[in-house]
Amino acid sequence: MRNSTKKRNQPRIFIGLHEITNIGATFARAFQALGFQTFSVMRERNPYFTHEKYDVVIKDKLTWISGASPFFKAVHFVLQELLVFIEFIRALFICDVFIFIYGSSFFFWSYFDYWLLKQFRKKIISVFCGCDIRHWSAFEQEFESLGLNTSSLSVCTGCDGRSICHLRQKVRTVQFSERYSNLILSQRTMSQLLTRPYMRINIPLVLDEYEFNIPARDVPVVIHAPTNRTIKGTDYILAAVDRLKREGVNFDFRIIEQTSNLELRKILTNSDVVVDFLFIQTVGVLALEAMATGNAVLSSVMRDYELIPGDCPVIAITQDNVYENLKHIVLDKTHRMSLAIAGRKYVETYHDYITVTKRILNWLEVGGIQRYDYYPDFAEKHYRIPEDLLKKEKFHLIKDIQRFLHR
Repeated sequence: MRNSTKKRNQPRIFIGLHEITNIGATFARAFQALGFQTFSVMRERNPYFTHEKYDVVIKDKLTWISGASPFFKAVHFVLQELLVFIEFIRALFICDVFIFIYGSSFFFWSYFDYWLLKQFRKKIISVFCGCDIRHWSAFEQEFESLGLNTSSLSVCTGCDGRSICHLRQKVRTVQFSERYSNLILSQRTMSQLLTRPYMRINIPLVLDEYEFNIPARDVPVVIHAPTNRTIKGTDYILAAVDRLKREGVNFDFRIIEQTSNLELRKILTNSDVVVDFLFIQTVGVLALEAMATGNAVLSSVMRDYELIPGDCPVIAITQDNVYENLKHIVLDKTHRMSLAIAGRKYVETYHDYITVTKRILNWLEVGGIQRYDYYPDFAEKHYRIPEDLLKKEKFHLIKDIQRFLHR
């Protein structure tokens, strides 16, 4: 896997089939910059990154099919899966390494492609990103066992998708990924069901695309950009903002929603502070982009739990202290600017897309991993399936099929 001057000797990298936070497009660009050929196939575009280019987008090929009737839905589904199958056959013969993002598979219900790829001696990398393998029951049980359930609400509390968060589906994803993957990349906040050692995924950024600017305003512009208000803890953040406004603290607060990533980057370049989320314990994409563009960042990081480097300048917040921390950073211009400078250095050190991708290539080498970042044991030693959960899942599975046919 080491870089070679002969491009024809380089393995070709497949990347797909779900685009989460632009990871797929960014990895493709990184591998290409390192001299590799890539083949990217996505089932559909991420609505916030519609400008990105891929070799194939399945949904783009089916725009000519429209209709709300069960017949049109069935035709669309059959043609979609046929196109996916065709791209699988193509990838099977031209690619050597397969990067599956967000628990994706060409044959999602069976993961037959994982088995077949190993028969052809292909390498598989599983990149997990959140709810692809996180189940609310395991997540909340782990937090309770660690004594953290009283200091931070669960990211799954009140989640819109909690009722269709199927344990069997996530276990199946984990089982096939662990059985056939050469490398698993994840973060602890979503990995309670994993049993195999894995490495921490650092989200890659093409930093040249992020204009670094510190406005150094006396009256700062504070940004909050929720894609999901429940997970982001928006109600708590708005309550803290209202309290500060009532006290006469002077700042300009803006909530940004339904905005493309290109437009969001422009906004971040001209803001001073970003308040990200309250109920996920890692550094998210918005926080990274905010640091890349010159903002002081507040978010619910748990450094030891998530193995976040000690020089991460994000101010850790919870629903209990967001008011105090936001007030401090709004009033302390010097501290705000120092955090902005440290933030850019942090993303350059740990999240540059070339650096992240080189590490992955090294991990694929024989002996490339001397020690894994995580050796998970919660699922095997501590997790208990809640009573009646599997029975409820059968009911929801039937309802999901009915909803698909009649929506």
